[in-house]
Amino acid sequence: SQDKSLIGQPFAVQAFVAGTAQGRRIVRDPELPGYGEALARTIGAEMAKIHAIVPRDGVLPFLPRPIGNPARRIVAELRGILDKASAPRPALEYILAWLDQTAPEPKAITLVHGDLRTGNYMIEAGQLTAILDWEFCHFGDPREDLGWMVAMDNMSNTSVMSHPRDKGGFLAYYNELTGFDVTEEELGYFMIFGTMNIAVPITAAVKRRVNKEHSLFLHLYLVQPSAPTLIAFAQLLGYPGVQPAPPPEAQPEQRQSTGANP
Repeated sequence: SQDKSLIGQPFAVQAFVAGTAQGRRIVRDPELPGYGEALARTIGAEMAKIHAIVPRDGVLPFLPRPIGNPARRIVAELRGILDKASAPRPALEYILAWLDQTAPEPKAITLVHGDLRTGNYMIEAGQLTAILDWEFCHFGDPREDLGWMVAMDNMSNTSVMSHPRDKGGFLAYYNELTGFDVTEEELGYFMIFGTMNIAVPITAAVKRRVNKEHSLFLHLYLVQPSAPTLIAFAQLLGYPGVQPAPPPEAQPEQRQSTGANP
C-alpha cells in the first residue's frame, strides 16, 4: 500500500507460502516426471495472466510507462552501463548494436516479471504455490519473459520450454493462451536480449569487485545457476588476479535427467 497514514510509510503485507524454490531440488525431484507437464501448463497460464496486465490509470502507478520501443530502450541502458564498466568489449558491443538495429516492434506493452525462471517460483507437492522475486518487474515487451526463460533453460539445465509436450511446447501453449503469436525468430531475439541482460551487468559487477566496491557486487545472485562458470567468464573478460577454481570433489552419481524437468 502507498497509504502512509497507517504506519508512516508505504508497506506490503506478505503471506506465508509453503514449498521450495530451489531449482536443484525441483529438477532432481524423483516425482517430477509425474507432475512436470501439469506444472509447465500452470507456469504458462500464470505468465499469460501477468502479460494480461497492461498499463492504465490506477494499475501499478509506481512503474514507469515505456516510451517508444521498450527493447531498444533497455538496450540503450545496457550500452550505457557497458561504456562505463570496462575497457572496450567488442563482442558485447557488437551484440548490443545488433539488438538495437533488429529490435522487433512490440506486440503489446504489458507487465513483465523480469526474472521468471526455475528458482523463482515455489513448488509444493507438485503444485505451483507462488511466483517470487518481483523486483525487476516493469511494463515492457512480454517477449522479454519468454526469452529469459529460454536463456535460463540453457544455463540451468532445465527444460521448461519443452513442455507441455501435448501442446507443442511452452511457446505454442503460451501463444494459445495469449494470442500473441510469438515466432521462433522473435524468441531467438529475446533469448539473446536476455543473455545480454546477464553479460553486461556481470561485466560491470566484476569491475566493481576488482575495484573493491564489494557492497555493489550483491546483485550477482542473478547468476546463481551459472555460478561455477563465473570465474571462467571473468578470466575470459581478461580481469587480472582471477584464478581457476579447484576441481570439485567427487560427487555421488546423480539421477539421470528424465527430460521432464521444469
